[in-house]
Amino acid sequence: MFFLTKIFFCIILIFNFSVAQSAEKIVYLDIDQVLNKTISGKEIIKNLDALRKKNLNDIQKKQTDLKQKRDKIQKQKNILSEEEFKAQVVSLENEFRQFNEYNKKVSKEFDKKKKTDLDEFMKFIQPIIENYIKEKSITIVLNKKNIFIANKDYDITDEIISIVDKNGQ
Repeated sequence: MFFLTKIFFCIILIFNFSVAQSAEKIVYLDIDQVLNKTISGKEIIKNLDALRKKNLNDIQKKQTDLKQKRDKIQKQKNILSEEEFKAQVVSLENEFRQFNEYNKKVSKEFDKKKKTDLDEFMKFIQPIIENYIKEKSITIVLNKKNIFIANKDYDITDEIISIVDKNGQ
């Protein structure tokens, strides 16, 4: 009798647990795809790419100039007096140091801008996603990056992209 009571209790517990789980709606979203396919996301990426290319061109130009100066000094080594040669080498070393500092500064500024722009984008899409969740009675939205495998029916990425584009920024 005790054994039957235990089995009956387990069956009821399993039935209640499966009913409770089925009431929850879990979906997933590919945030990277939302960034890459929405109009506002594409604009952010375009602006960041343009800034990265500009910075890279500036750095490459300064690097080329410094290499040319170094080559010029090396060619004049036998022509210049020892003091003049040392002075030019010290000057060139200072320019290289300034170049390295500039390179670090540009990199930090770019990273800061990228973070700011992406944070603003996330602040823009978060209320849209929250509203979508309320409308569709969704319990949890997972990031696609953290999912090993899932049914494509639970992917809301395309719907969110459409809604973000309609809301514009």
